[in-house]
Amino acid sequence: MAQLVNLMSNAGIEAEWIPIHDVNCNERAFDPVYVEMVERADAIFYGGGQSGRLQSCMYGRYSQSGIDVAEGEMSPFLAALMAKDLVGGSSAGAMNQPLAEILVTAHSVESYTAVSGGSVFQRNRGNMMLDSLELVDSHFSERGRQGRLMMIAMQTGRRFAFGVDEDIAYYARPGGAYEVVGTALRDGVRGGMVVYQDVTGTPEAQSGMMHFLTQGDTINPETGEITWAPDKTPCPAGPVPDPSSSIFSSVNYRTISLAMSRAPAGNIPLSNFHGNPAVEVKFLRLGTTVAMCGESGEGFANLLVEQFQTARSLPKGFVNKVKPELPQDFMWETDE
Repeated sequence: MAQLVNLMSNAGIEAEWIPIHDVNCNERAFDPVYVEMVERADAIFYGGGQSGRLQSCMYGRYSQSGIDVAEGEMSPFLAALMAKDLVGGSSAGAMNQPLAEILVTAHSVESYTAVSGGSVFQRNRGNMMLDSLELVDSHFSERGRQGRLMMIAMQTGRRFAFGVDEDIAYYARPGGAYEVVGTALRDGVRGGMVVYQDVTGTPEAQSGMMHFLTQGDTINPETGEITWAPDKTPCPAGPVPDPSSSIFSSVNYRTISLAMSRAPAGNIPLSNFHGNPAVEVKFLRLGTTVAMCGESGEGFANLLVEQFQTARSLPKGFVNKVKPELPQDFMWETDE
């Protein structure tokens, strides 16, 4: 936490760490001393670590795996947090904030295991910093978390699921559009925010619309209306990209989905694979797909995505020999 306080200080922000952590929160979430620290703060920022620990601590019921919250349960500490006008968070500190269900670091598996296993671990509610029922994931493109976010979107039936790249954020205004902020550049591509919309399916297969927004783009969390940043204009058309046999490794998914949004409409789906036995991810550019380019980044809307527990497009008996960047069963212990 000292590092986070120093980062704030270097940005000219006077910051103080509120020491409610680990098993201390079983008492401190009800202690007026720590409640007052929240009340007198101008803004609150959640750091990273483990989303379940952060979520449960606010309820005074510390658990590394988070908790399923009884309806209406509240601690004085959490009530004070919810009353703040400005609350932010990064990494696990963003994952634990939804009003809806949350993913839990070190318990919710990564994409390959989620898709091949047909499920992902979740808790029934976060810390209610967001007003609408949506899902949130972080370190998104960099850790190939698209598969697991689609899985929890299917499991919960939530209309919108947001996946935020590193050094990118979205500004959630109560009752208004969400705006993407940040201009992180990696491998010549601006980072951004994935939005999955209306994901449906079964543990064996899921499908939904995918959007990718960058700096200055907005989306209305009630209607799904997207407004592009003023500098963006339609991207020039491009060819169909080469598929990947390690789609959840690094930023492969982001790179290929961006290219597919610019490909000619009406092509057959582009099939990608990961692991052995292989799972499959298909991209299809529709007549309603739009790709927008500008100095603020490259984005798109309405790319159809499907993912399958068992690859359907590989020849019978084919073995995927492309080694993923991380072990197939890898699970991050912390999100920082």
